[in-house]
Amino acid sequence: MIIETIFSTRSADGENNFAPMGMERTDAATVLVRPFRSSLTWENLNRNGFAVAGITDSILPFVYAATKDRKLGSFPAFRVPCHVPADPCSWVELELKRISLEGERGECIFRIVHEEYRRPFSGFNRARYAILEALVAATRVDIRGREPFLAEYARAVELTRRTGGEEERLALLLIEKWTGGIA
Repeated sequence: MIIETIFSTRSADGENNFAPMGMERTDAATVLVRPFRSSLTWENLNRNGFAVAGITDSILPFVYAATKDRKLGSFPAFRVPCHVPADPCSWVELELKRISLEGERGECIFRIVHEEYRRPFSGFNRARYAILEALVAATRVDIRGREPFLAEYARAVELTRRTGGEEERLALLLIEKWTGGIA
């Protein structure tokens, strides 16, 4: 099962990079992620081999990480030279064990070196799931085209109207601003 996380890496100059990233726990001590080779995440992992996968029940960190609309708050991880996104439910600190290429995406196998739980995951409403899917489609417009994004965005708008709140409405506005408007 793939869990959506806020994935944190560090650049050569020490800058934090946060990106929405799916993480698959392959066993109790191992994690798999598949970043695009053109991403800063891929570059950072090839350079230093450490990461943090933060799990949150808020949609806004995903939007902020993808759109770079604002810097995410964070704090230093305990065992790796990366930062943990602010207000996580939990996180895992990761050390890269193997990296390989698979088409335009890489395959990164990590060993979990530390795991921390701060608070219960309260869940996502239907609007947050739909916004996450729209956000993923927005990050892949250059690969899949604009139509899949527009369809996901329309679904997110409808579900936010029915089940969302202020946080979800803000997330949609930020995505709309980032994508240059919905037309």
